[in-house]
Amino acid sequence: MNLVLEWVKSNVFIVVFAVLMIAALITLPLIASGMNDDVADEVDRRARKLNELARLEQTQVSPPGGAATGESQPALVNERFLQNFRSAVRIAQEDAELVHAAALEHNRKGRGIIMANEPIFPAPPRGREEVLPWRFYEAAREAYEELFDEINAGTPPDLESLRDDIERREVQFRTQTLSKDADDPLTEEERRELRDVLSGLRLLRYEEAAERISMYASTDVLQLPAWQEGTLPSLARMFEWQWRYWIHTDVLRALASANENSPSVIDAPVKRVLSLGVSASPARSDDGPGAARGTAMGGGGGAGGVRGGAPNPSAEAPLDFSVSFTGRTTNPLYDVRYVDLDVIVDTNRIPEVLDALARYNFMTVISMRTRPADPYLAAASGYFYGSSPVSLLSMRLETVWFREWTSEFMPESVKSALGIASGTSGGGGDDINF
Repeated sequence: MNLVLEWVKSNVFIVVFAVLMIAALITLPLIASGMNDDVADEVDRRARKLNELARLEQTQVSPPGGAATGESQPALVNERFLQNFRSAVRIAQEDAELVHAAALEHNRKGRGIIMANEPIFPAPPRGREEVLPWRFYEAAREAYEELFDEINAGTPPDLESLRDDIERREVQFRTQTLSKDADDPLTEEERRELRDVLSGLRLLRYEEAAERISMYASTDVLQLPAWQEGTLPSLARMFEWQWRYWIHTDVLRALASANENSPSVIDAPVKRVLSLGVSASPARSDDGPGAARGTAMGGGGGAGGVRGGAPNPSAEAPLDFSVSFTGRTTNPLYDVRYVDLDVIVDTNRIPEVLDALARYNFMTVISMRTRPADPYLAAASGYFYGSSPVSLLSMRLETVWFREWTSEFMPESVKSALGIASGTSGGGGDDINF
């Protein structure tokens, strides 16, 4: 035993290294096993991170406004991307606000109600309910007269207004050309010559009248109603008068814009307005021009019987292509009103008329028919169209009215009829048919 101890003392390093070697054989595998676990965990963590980065590189991102159309593309989402995306969204939002404001102004055109100095809409002042309807009716008639003056519309002179000129020319022809007294009988040939002279005079006066106006039109083509004594119109009916005035104004001003570069009816693309009515249906039901339509101020007409809910500028407008090729119907964003329009136009310039209608406001021609018009037959009634061939153009127009501004003036009964006030129908009664 002593010999062993002596040997160990004299070979300490050998013994220590031997012990370490034995310990290493035992402990190193254990340590290596632990290190392998840490390495494996780190590898897994890094693999997951790489997968996450790979997914970010393939993230499907929709550009501003592209979500509704399903448009998207892969992109790498990082802080710089998010900053650029926020900037793009802000710019798109500002553009959308500018477009919305421009569209609203284009639709409204800065207009208000007819009797703005004593407003009757959305509700008349207390104590004035029986006075204001008549005043509003009179103001509406005056507004229409001013509108026709504004667009320089007129009618041909009637025979009564030409009577003095015709009688004076007849006397002149008898005494100077035929050298006869006014009461002397005329031969058949002389009567024929006199008839030709007087017809020429009448056509000359018709031509002179045509040179002074832009188009033939009058309030008669709008079928304005007469005031019914002893009966006060409801607020809903009067608002329908107001709304139809807005519609008539847009259509007539659009036609006038087509004629703005023409000095007279003779040179204008739009010669004459035969009829202009507001209807409830998106399809024409008449078999020809001038057929009966809803009256222009009260009764009939409306938004196609569709109710749309409260005004909502951000609402999505539903489309129904069974109604028309545009698919537009009344909804919380806007109301759709239809117009039947019959006009005499220069055949070669029909595209100018259609462009003028589309350019003036949100109006779309959803149906159209044309047929040749007889200028000689029209001349017999005083309408002088010039030498260009003319056509009768019958159209159904779809007009759009943003509730964001029209609802400012709507009476509660009209809002109820449109489903705006309570989201339910009713309230219109027999006065208005939306």
